[in-house]
Amino acid sequence: MSEFYLVDYENVGPSLRHCNIADDAQVIVFLGQTTAKIHPRLAQWVGRRGEYINIEGKGPNALDFHVAFYAGMIVNMDRSSRITVISRDKGFDPLLTHMSRMGVSATRVEPPTRKDQIRGAAGATF
Repeated sequence: MSEFYLVDYENVGPSLRHCNIADDAQVIVFLGQTTAKIHPRLAQWVGRRGEYINIEGKGPNALDFHVAFYAGMIVNMDRSSRITVISRDKGFDPLLTHMSRMGVSATRVEPPTRKDQIRGAAGATF
Protein backbone atom coordinates (compact mmCIF):
# COMPACT_ATOMS: atom_id res chain seq x y z
CA MET A 1 0.00 0.00 0.00
CA SER A 2 1.32 3.41 -0.97
CA GLU A 3 0.94 6.40 1.29
CA PHE A 4 0.47 9.93 -0.08
CA TYR A 5 0.36 13.28 1.68
CA LEU A 6 -1.21 16.07 -0.38
CA VAL A 7 -0.22 19.41 1.10
CA ASP A 8 -2.24 22.63 0.69
CA TYR A 9 0.77 24.93 1.14
CA GLU A 10 -1.30 28.12 0.77
CA ASN A 11 -3.29 27.01 3.78
CA VAL A 12 -0.64 25.53 6.08
CA GLY A 13 2.67 27.07 4.97
CA PRO A 14 5.79 26.66 7.09
CA SER A 15 3.95 24.93 9.96
CA LEU A 16 4.62 21.72 8.02
CA ARG A 17 8.16 21.60 9.29
CA HIS A 18 6.84 20.18 12.56
CA CYS A 19 5.40 17.12 10.80
CA ASN A 20 6.98 13.71 11.10
CA ILE A 21 5.95 11.46 8.20
CA ALA A 22 7.37 8.06 7.28
CA ASP A 23 10.34 8.16 4.92
CA ASP A 24 8.62 5.92 2.39
CA ALA A 25 5.52 8.15 2.08
CA GLN A 26 5.17 10.34 -0.99
CA VAL A 27 4.58 14.04 -0.40
CA ILE A 28 3.01 16.34 -2.97
CA VAL A 29 3.11 20.03 -2.07
CA PHE A 30 0.70 22.28 -3.96
CA LEU A 31 1.90 25.87 -4.36
CA GLY A 32 -0.39 28.73 -5.32
CA GLN A 33 0.48 31.32 -7.91
CA THR A 34 1.22 33.87 -5.18
CA THR A 35 3.71 31.66 -3.31
CA ALA A 36 6.94 33.63 -3.54
CA LYS A 37 9.24 31.15 -1.79
CA ILE A 38 9.25 27.91 0.14
CA HIS A 39 10.48 27.78 3.70
CA PRO A 40 13.93 26.08 3.71
CA ARG A 41 12.92 23.63 6.45
CA LEU A 42 9.95 22.56 4.36
CA ALA A 43 12.23 21.81 1.41
CA GLN A 44 14.44 19.77 3.73
CA TRP A 45 11.41 17.98 5.20
CA VAL A 46 10.07 17.06 1.76
CA GLY A 47 13.49 16.05 0.47
CA ARG A 48 13.64 13.48 -2.32
CA ARG A 49 10.36 11.80 -1.39
CA GLY A 50 8.22 14.60 -2.70
CA GLU A 51 7.35 16.91 -5.49
CA TYR A 52 6.00 20.41 -5.88
CA ILE A 53 3.02 21.29 -8.08
CA ASN A 54 2.81 24.95 -9.10
CA ILE A 55 -0.77 26.04 -9.67
CA GLU A 56 -1.35 28.36 -12.59
CA GLY A 57 -4.32 30.63 -12.32
CA LYS A 58 -6.10 32.30 -9.46
CA GLY A 59 -9.38 31.67 -7.77
CA PRO A 60 -10.75 30.90 -4.35
CA ASN A 61 -10.53 27.14 -4.90
CA ALA A 62 -7.96 26.78 -7.68
CA LEU A 63 -5.46 24.94 -5.49
CA ASP A 64 -8.18 22.81 -3.85
CA PHE A 65 -9.36 21.50 -7.22
CA HIS A 66 -5.80 20.46 -8.05
CA VAL A 67 -5.52 18.56 -4.76
CA ALA A 68 -8.83 16.81 -5.48
CA PHE A 69 -7.72 15.94 -9.02
CA TYR A 70 -4.44 14.41 -7.81
CA ALA A 71 -6.28 12.44 -5.11
CA GLY A 72 -8.48 10.98 -7.85
CA MET A 73 -5.48 10.16 -10.04
CA ILE A 74 -3.77 8.36 -7.16
CA VAL A 75 -6.86 6.29 -6.39
CA ASN A 76 -7.27 5.49 -10.06
CA MET A 77 -3.70 4.11 -10.16
CA ASP A 78 -3.96 2.17 -6.89
CA ARG A 79 -7.21 1.98 -4.96
CA SER A 80 -5.41 0.67 -1.88
CA SER A 81 -3.36 3.87 -1.53
CA ARG A 82 -3.70 5.84 1.68
CA ILE A 83 -4.31 9.56 1.10
CA THR A 84 -3.90 12.26 3.72
CA VAL A 85 -4.63 15.89 2.87
CA ILE A 86 -2.73 18.31 5.07
CA SER A 87 -4.82 21.46 5.26
CA ARG A 88 -6.85 23.56 7.65
CA ASP A 89 -9.49 23.87 4.91
CA LYS A 90 -12.54 21.89 6.00
CA GLY A 91 -13.86 22.15 2.44
CA PHE A 92 -11.98 18.92 1.65
CA ASP A 93 -13.99 16.95 4.22
CA PRO A 94 -17.07 16.11 2.06
CA LEU A 95 -14.82 14.71 -0.69
CA LEU A 96 -12.71 12.71 1.74
CA THR A 97 -15.83 11.36 3.48
CA HIS A 98 -17.20 10.27 0.11
CA MET A 99 -13.91 8.57 -0.75
CA SER A 100 -13.91 6.79 2.61
CA ARG A 101 -17.46 5.53 2.04
CA MET A 102 -16.20 4.07 -1.25
CA GLY A 103 -13.52 2.12 0.63
CA VAL A 104 -10.61 4.49 0.02
CA SER A 105 -8.39 5.45 2.95
CA ALA A 106 -8.70 9.25 2.81
CA THR A 107 -8.38 11.73 5.67
CA ARG A 108 -7.50 15.35 6.39
CA VAL A 109 -5.18 16.49 9.15
CA GLU A 110 -4.23 19.95 10.33
CA PRO A 111 -0.69 20.81 11.35
CA PRO A 112 -0.44 22.42 14.77
CA THR A 113 -0.64 26.16 15.17
CA ARG A 114 2.15 25.83 17.72
CA LYS A 115 4.97 23.33 18.26
CA ASP A 116 2.97 21.01 20.51
CA GLN A 117 3.00 17.48 19.19
CA ILE A 118 -0.33 15.78 18.68
CA ARG A 119 -1.12 12.46 17.11
CA GLY A 120 -2.38 12.75 13.53
CA ALA A 121 -4.22 10.34 11.26
CA ALA A 122 -2.53 7.59 9.26
CA GLY A 123 0.35 7.31 11.72
CA ALA A 124 1.65 10.84 11.14
CA THR A 125 2.88 12.72 14.14
CA PHE A 126 2.33 16.46 14.15
